[in-house]
Amino acid sequence: MEVEQKRSLALGIIIAVVIIFAVIYFFWGTLINKGTIQIIADPPFTVEVFGDENFTCENSPCEIRQKTGLKDLILSKEGYKIIITEADVGLWRTTLLDIDFELIPKIAKTDSAPENENEVKYNLVMDDGGGMQKLVKENSGSGIAIVYFQKPLVDAKIFGSKNKALILSKAGSVADVYEIDIREKTRNKISDENLKNVTDGTWSYDGKYFVFEKENSNHLWLFNSGSKAAKQLAVSSGVKKTSWVYNGGLVFVTDQGYKSESESGKYGENYIRLMDVKSVTTFIVGVYHPDEDSYTRVELTDKISKMPDELIATGNGQNIYFKSGEEIFQIILRKF
Repeated sequence: MEVEQKRSLALGIIIAVVIIFAVIYFFWGTLINKGTIQIIADPPFTVEVFGDENFTCENSPCEIRQKTGLKDLILSKEGYKIIITEADVGLWRTTLLDIDFELIPKIAKTDSAPENENEVKYNLVMDDGGGMQKLVKENSGSGIAIVYFQKPLVDAKIFGSKNKALILSKAGSVADVYEIDIREKTRNKISDENLKNVTDGTWSYDGKYFVFEKENSNHLWLFNSGSKAAKQLAVSSGVKKTSWVYNGGLVFVTDQGYKSESESGKYGENYIRLMDVKSVTTFIVGVYHPDEDSYTRVELTDKISKMPDELIATGNGQNIYFKSGEEIFQIILRKF
């Protein structure tokens, strides 16, 4: 009898311990072993915790309580690209995520397009006092010299911007090319033969790069003012179908075919390799990145129906405008 009582007592103790541990485990899993994911983003948006539930965030910051550990998150917002990320949730701690949704670009008609804010016109005129030729800003009224030329340049073409200008002067079979630093008021003679046949070109905002067309070439070329050398690009459209943005990228539109690259990099995942053949289906909008010597494609929900006559990108890269005859189209790349 005494043995039976001891067995019952032991069984009762075991059952009690199991219940206590079950209660502790329940409270640990549901109430104690948790942290907070705090998401700052433009509301409304939804958050899916992979393998768990979905949350709708109407306000920012949006706080989500989760068990500790590494969580895979899928964030979505109507009209924007889906973002897949992760959060390491710590015990009784707040993990902060600052999310910037990327707009899915769409093409729409618009009434007007901005002017190229980086393009500045300059003239070569004779200085009455010194008898030398000087470079001045067109319509400035002051006639203040940026640089002087003791021997006047003949039949000169000037490609100017706020920070730099390129002057091409041809006298018979001889061609001279000068790079002008507008801020420093200095000139530098360039010996690269590729620049002696420039027909059109534009400078990047920082004055580091000059993209240009040249005679007897179907491709665009790029002059690097740091190395003082020019190289051929893979883009075969004209300068009018390109536009620089502040970060140094060159936006372009082309009817070339392309192949998607598998790797990702500094500028996302849409890396491409342009082909020397025309596409039979569509035109693409892309960005050339001189610092990487790479090309990326701008994803569009609508296809461009015909090659535009001119492309203008705002310096901040938020909007791209296409001019096709009398029609103007706008691509919004980002909203604030």
